[in-house]
Amino acid sequence: MERTRKIQIISTIVIIGFVLAVFYHYFMGAYLGYDYPYSTFLFNPDDKFSDFFKPLNCGKMLSPYSRRGVETTCMPISVVYYPFGELFFYPFSLIHDKSLWIFLGIFLIGWSNFVFKNFSQNNKLANLRDIFILSLTSYPFLFTMDRANLEGYVFLFVVGFCYFYNSNNKWKALLGSICLSLAIAIKPFPSLFLLLLVIEKKWKNIFFIIISSIIINTASALCFKDDFWVILSATKNNQNEVITRGVIQNLNWDHGHNIIGMLKSLLYIVMSFDNLGDQEIVENWSSLLFNIGTILSVIIFLVTAWYILFKERQFWKIIALITFLMLLLPPLSNDYRLLYIFLPMAFFVNNNRETKNDLIYTILFGLLLIPKSYILFPHMPGVGVIIEPMLMIIFGFLIIQDGFKRKVV
Repeated sequence: MERTRKIQIISTIVIIGFVLAVFYHYFMGAYLGYDYPYSTFLFNPDDKFSDFFKPLNCGKMLSPYSRRGVETTCMPISVVYYPFGELFFYPFSLIHDKSLWIFLGIFLIGWSNFVFKNFSQNNKLANLRDIFILSLTSYPFLFTMDRANLEGYVFLFVVGFCYFYNSNNKWKALLGSICLSLAIAIKPFPSLFLLLLVIEKKWKNIFFIIISSIIINTASALCFKDDFWVILSATKNNQNEVITRGVIQNLNWDHGHNIIGMLKSLLYIVMSFDNLGDQEIVENWSSLLFNIGTILSVIIFLVTAWYILFKERQFWKIIALITFLMLLLPPLSNDYRLLYIFLPMAFFVNNNRETKNDLIYTILFGLLLIPKSYILFPHMPGVGVIIEPMLMIIFGFLIIQDGFKRKVV
């Protein structure tokens, strides 16, 4: 399938999905009088930009882990990044009232450069239309902006790694390694992209990235007033508390796309729970599903990693499978992380090698980028919690199935 055709199909799906979601939620809110989550496909409007302001307030005194001298709203759920991730917000706290706009503006510059570089077309009118749709109306982008989450910067670091890690220019290759080091120093799951280096047997690069990530976080921790061991303990305890509150205790697991969230939704629908308000029942079932989901995630990782390392050699498919692992496996995975779908999509669109499944792949990419917060059952999250992971699982299965059908890889 031609590159232009791929872009146009994806952009058509994105704009249709966006328009339908806007009308649906506007109707539910303005005409039927329902409040959040019926009235918007984004997060609670009362909590807008809080993924930026909460860690910003927690770190402005350089003591987020012991929470000395910070606001009482600085709860463990607001201090879950590794030290570099927490320190990342400190420079913005010095800018005061313009901090949010500078934070979002820097991300927009990197995001715009990525979109223009990978999805531009020769036809000026079509290019303007599709670039606008893909960059400004896709659900992952809108959700990232609405939350002002640091994941947008992590995404840009991962993009830098994927484009430069295998360059013949040693400085670009070094830049790629540094980008992945910075991403891992903020959140752990970008480390899955080390599989690219395992395929190339670049053991020195892997060692460099791991050591660099540790050094970055150690140096960042030393910048805080908190004791080093307090930081290590608090980071672990805060992340455990977030899992407990967000996975085990929380009924409202909307705006997610991981395996555990999908299992919870499917179970509650099948069993038709009338007593979802019974916290004890919820926690018992959620604890069981957490364990089942963890085991299933390990199995999926091992099978997919084996396939990536020993079978698949098409670059965009490797990136897609790694991306799906990174989105599906974490116990919590909010929808701003769907931004990573753009990464394999960029390599797919610019791949000249045609396959019989190109149309299916194109449609799946488009479907992964649209809002799916349609609530069909009372007390349940939007259907996206089930549909998003299902789409990724189907997508990954098609890639692996296609790989085994090929005689030569």
